[in-house]
Amino acid sequence: MKPFSAIPRRRIFEALLLLLLTALAWRAGSQRLHGWSGPAGSLTNDLFIPAVMMNAGHGFSNIDPLHIPELRSFLDFQTQSFDVALIPDDVELLPLHPYQEFHRYLVYSAAATWRIFGLRWDAMKILVLVYFLLSCVAVYSLSRLGMNVLFSFLVAAAFAHSRPVLWTLPLLRDFAKAPFIIATALLLGIMVSRELSRRRLYLTAVATGLLLGVGLGIRRDMMVFLPISVMLVFVGTVRGARYAVATKLVAAALLVITFLIAGWPIHRALAREGYLAAHDTIMGFSSYSDHELGVLNPASYEKNYALNDVYSTLQAHYGSVLGAAPVEQPYSIYADAPHYDQKMKRAYAQTIMKTFPADMLSRAYAAVLRIASGIVAAPGSPERYGVWFVAAGLLMVASVHPVRAWLLLAMLCYFCGYTSLQFAIRHAFHTSFVPFFFMGFVAHHGGRHITGATINMFRPKRHVLRLFGCGRLRLLCIRLACWSVITAAAFAIPLQVALLWQANNVAALRHHYENASVTPVEHTTLMWDGRVLFAPMETIAAEKIEDAGLLANFNSGVLIAAFSNVSVPLDLRAVFEWDGNTGDFGGPINVSLSLDGPPEKARLYFPVHEQAVDGGEHWSRFVGLSMSEGTAALFDGFYRADDLRDFSLLINMLLPETDERFLPAQQVSVPWTGKDWAPYYPYGAAYDLPVFAQTIKALLATSRPEHAVNEAAAALERYPGSLLITLLLAEALEQTERQQQAYEQCLSLLAMFPELPVVYEQVDIFFDKHGGADGRHNAWSKVIEDNPTLQKARAYLVRAEQDLAAATQDFNQDASHE
Repeated sequence: MKPFSAIPRRRIFEALLLLLLTALAWRAGSQRLHGWSGPAGSLTNDLFIPAVMMNAGHGFSNIDPLHIPELRSFLDFQTQSFDVALIPDDVELLPLHPYQEFHRYLVYSAAATWRIFGLRWDAMKILVLVYFLLSCVAVYSLSRLGMNVLFSFLVAAAFAHSRPVLWTLPLLRDFAKAPFIIATALLLGIMVSRELSRRRLYLTAVATGLLLGVGLGIRRDMMVFLPISVMLVFVGTVRGARYAVATKLVAAALLVITFLIAGWPIHRALAREGYLAAHDTIMGFSSYSDHELGVLNPASYEKNYALNDVYSTLQAHYGSVLGAAPVEQPYSIYADAPHYDQKMKRAYAQTIMKTFPADMLSRAYAAVLRIASGIVAAPGSPERYGVWFVAAGLLMVASVHPVRAWLLLAMLCYFCGYTSLQFAIRHAFHTSFVPFFFMGFVAHHGGRHITGATINMFRPKRHVLRLFGCGRLRLLCIRLACWSVITAAAFAIPLQVALLWQANNVAALRHHYENASVTPVEHTTLMWDGRVLFAPMETIAAEKIEDAGLLANFNSGVLIAAFSNVSVPLDLRAVFEWDGNTGDFGGPINVSLSLDGPPEKARLYFPVHEQAVDGGEHWSRFVGLSMSEGTAALFDGFYRADDLRDFSLLINMLLPETDERFLPAQQVSVPWTGKDWAPYYPYGAAYDLPVFAQTIKALLATSRPEHAVNEAAAALERYPGSLLITLLLAEALEQTERQQQAYEQCLSLLAMFPELPVVYEQVDIFFDKHGGADGRHNAWSKVIEDNPTLQKARAYLVRAEQDLAAATQDFNQDASHE
């Protein structure tokens, strides 16, 4: 071991900077984790049940935590620690949830942390901080490929304090992938930029495969990096290898084999579940991702406006049934099979990509531009100008070695562009170092460039030419101009070809929509939260296609909203209400028209899916379209499509009178001066009605019906005509023995929406719950007596009479037996 005095000063300086980086990152991370609420993020903390079971000596297994109240409280973050002795030795083991298997190595790391520090949530903070520190060190090491120690430290420190990183830090499941992805980029950078011996190439390939395989058990994102890893093995230079191609083939094989072995348990689970990549991709088509990208302008259509798993699944199912994304038929036979669901989703995702190829490219370009200019750049931060720094850095490298500049650009586009599959802060946060990296690169090499030093990241054979007083400056400018033109063409030409292809596809879609048979629909006008709400007076459901599978639980149709004198943008929002586990299909509608030309008439086509199973307690209802007063002044009424088979893909589409106003593709805007991040995208229930509903239910459950009546009455003032709130008010009135008032609330609903089946169905359930067969019959008789115009009520009276007769017969038979 060398004496301390023999260690080079720069090594000591680097070690001190790394210690400082560790301290800064630990402090920033600890402050962010103060008062956190669990590590699982978008999944429940039940993900970590196998980690608890491993500490209890039961291996990687799963149980129902409801059988152990203390465990349920721990997983719900109601208690901070758990005693594994509370798990009985004979506890019933359940099959592992697929997501527990997909995240096996993440669960292992949680189990190891609890084994060392005790089974408490504060110990999990240590694990989060370890992943955080590893990410910062990986960013530092990656930066060292292109700049000195000081600038590398500054890049890593900026990464540690960037807002996307700190926002994602508490979500262990999302954050833990960061060190694996950044370290993979580091190893690939070494392979591309360094001349490696055969032995070092093999070691680097094995290390890359190990990172990808282990990282796969942390987050499935790692699967994306296998193709580029194999490709870049063949790009690097092998020192002194007589058979370079054979050497690279061996290295690529080692990488793939190591990846398969290291991730084998995950591959086995993913193969059984179909890898689920198609579903995630469909979710990424949502307008929420477009909003997060921020630099993608809307077209006159919208592929997937709702960020909702069930909605995305419905879209895929209808894609199969309507023939846009066909798989084996008939649908009614295969619909409930899990493998068929995966096939439908794969086919649907591929159909969307083939139909809108320009949008797919634009999304990838937008992801790169958004990341380069800061995902959530602070006001006044230099990272907002990251596009300029990226361009300057690439040109610096191109001035020395154009091919390596293209390789650097390819890696940048791949590692940033893949996030467009489902862009969100928590999915792209790990790329937050990119603008800082290029800032440091330009700052470091800018000074060296002027002094005539080399850009040692790429070890060129020639020195970089001086910018001043150099007779060969013209040659340098020509080289850079050629590189820039070729690079621009490499991006522009595929996009233009894709735009031409997409224009034909979208024209065919428009033809289906324009020629669909429609019927006028009456509507009523309400005010919800200060916005005008146009509510259809009848169901939007079109003719049933298949009464099987997921579609059997939903009534689906296409609503058409007509507008006159349209000027962009239209401020539109779909509003749903629901009860049960369906969730909310509501959200903003992001469609637009060209700004060129005078205002004109237009029609919005909007698919509607409502869960309405006869006799079921779980339901969802499309309430209507919410609009600002300016947009509402343009509204000309509703229509509904008569038959879904008139369509192929079910998407939102705004059709103007003239073709010139229609926008057949999304456009990317380059954020030369950055792009502000809009902190709130109101997908789902962007109103307080669900909060009111939960409050009222809690009051009813705790035997405070009078308070529930007051709360429900206040909610109805803000949301008149709400089926959910009206039924809860009726329930509260029943519990306060005001049956007549409860009945009047039900009657008011039927009078307001005399043609909506979901209203009749839920009122029928209410009558049966509080009156039994006899009371239900009497209630429907009174409804018809009080409001003879309610024709649909007569059908429910007939059903009530039949059920009462059957109940009476059963009672008499039981009495005779006694």
